Amino acid sequence: MYRALLALVLIASPLAASAQSVMDGSSKRIGEDQQAKLFGALRSSLNDPFSAQVIELEMGKDGRVCGKLNAKNGYGGFTGFRVFAFDPSNGQLTQLSDLNNFDVSRPDARQKLDEAAANLSFITTSCPHLKKS
Repeated sequence: MYRALLALVLIASPLAASAQSVMDGSSKRIGEDQQAKLFGALRSSLNDPFSAQVIELEMGKDGRVCGKLNAKNGYGGFTGFRVFAFDPSNGQLTQLSDLNNFDVSRPDARQKLDEAAANLSFITTSCPHLKKS
């Protein structure tokens, strides 16, 4: 019984770790290193990071990545695909919806707003294939 349980755990572990996925094969456009950094940022910022589904990835000339992200919210339901930008140089992940809940009272609000604005500018100039969702 113990061996069967151990075998089940060993088989299931890689499946759980690979639950984050690029659903349309666009990960080839950004490379494995950038994808690993993106999924690292998703793990630290999402309620259920292993539910993350990513599509339409593109990399800009400056190394930032844009695409669309669908993940589960705090209630367990998927939010629908939303445009995002990710800057691997500082780990900043910005979704267009982030500005709806922006807290200007935070001490680092100006810096966070500047980073978000740079990523949003990047989306509009380097990711015209993405439409706001």
